[in-house]
Amino acid sequence: MPTARAMAQVGSTNVRRVAAPRPGASGARRPAACRASCMLSGRSLPMTDGRTSRAHSRRASTRSALLRAARTRFRAQGVHDTSIDDIVRAAGVARGTFYLYFRNKEDVLGALVDAFIAAIRGAVRRIDTTPGAPSPTEQIRDNLRRICEVLERHEDVAVIVFMGPAGLDGRSAAAVERFWKQIEAMVCDALAVGQGLGVVRPCNRQQVAIMALGAVRAALSRTLAAGDEPTHGSRRPRFDEDFLEELVTYPLRGLLR
Repeated sequence: MPTARAMAQVGSTNVRRVAAPRPGASGARRPAACRASCMLSGRSLPMTDGRTSRAHSRRASTRSALLRAARTRFRAQGVHDTSIDDIVRAAGVARGTFYLYFRNKEDVLGALVDAFIAAIRGAVRRIDTTPGAPSPTEQIRDNLRRICEVLERHEDVAVIVFMGPAGLDGRSAAAVERFWKQIEAMVCDALAVGQGLGVVRPCNRQQVAIMALGAVRAALSRTLAAGDEPTHGSRRPRFDEDFLEELVTYPLRGLLR
C-alpha cells in the first residue's frame, strides 16, 4: 500500500501550481470582460514603461512629416494637381498611414491653414499704453515684423492663402476663405481696441479692415511671388525695414502729409 509520502510525490509531479498574479504586477493580464469594456467605451488600456509617450511621439512625428510633405508639394505643384500619392511618397509613408491622420488632401490643407492662423495670432501683442511703453505706431510695427517672420516660416502656406482661392476646388477654397475671415475678425478687434484707447478714429471697422487687408494682401502677395524669382544666384530680400515702414504707414496715414 503506498505511503502518504509516496502519494504526495506522485501528486506533485502531476499537478502544476500557477501562482496568481499580484495586483498591479506588470505581467498581470486584465480579464477579457475588462478589456472588452475598455474597447467598447473608447478608453485605452494603460501602457507602461513610457510606451504611451513614445506612441504619441511617433504619431506626432508622422503627422508632421505628412504636413511638411503636403506643404512642399502644394507649393511646387499646386493644391489641385497634388495627389495623396504625391504626399505619402514625399513623406515616406504608406498610403494607408495617411488615412490614420487625414480624410483627404483638403483636410491636410485645412490643418496647415489652421496652424498658420495660430502662428499669426501668437505673433500679435496687445498695444501697451502704460507710461514708458513704445508708441502705438512702433508697437504696430513690431507686430507686423513678427507677422512677417511668421510668413517666412510658413511661406509655402502663405503663398497659397495670399494668392487666393483661384484654381482651388470648393473645400480647399473654403479653407483659404476661412483664413481671411479670421484675419478680418482679428483686424476688426484690433481697431476696436484702438478706438477704446483713443488712438483710432471712429470708423466702420469692418469696411476699414477689408480695405486695409486688401492693400496689405496685395503687397505681401507681390513680395512673396517676387521671392521666387532668381536674382543672380541669391534670394531676393523680403520684408526689410523699408517694406515694414510702408506696410505700417500707408494703412494708418494714407498718402497725405
